[in-house]
Amino acid sequence: MTGWDCEVHLRQAEAAPWNVPEEHNPFGVFIRTPEVDKIAARVDDLIIKPGGVLRHREWGLYECGLQGHDGMLIRIGWPSRLMSGQ
Repeated sequence: MTGWDCEVHLRQAEAAPWNVPEEHNPFGVFIRTPEVDKIAARVDDLIIKPGGVLRHREWGLYECGLQGHDGMLIRIGWPSRLMSGQ
């Protein structure tokens, strides 16, 4: 992800029933970047709607959520307090 000033965070697998991909996927990726707006605009068709739309979350992140083709959750975000104008 060169050029997007990103960090990629992976989530460790949880206990069963994680091995049933169509029902549960224990894996997740969090992409931490100040360019969250630009990336979200590029992948708008993949954003989980309505729950994953780009917005400030109660846990302090400005983020959106995507669902990969295999059901993996991909979150893209940046701390709300670090957003310009916040």
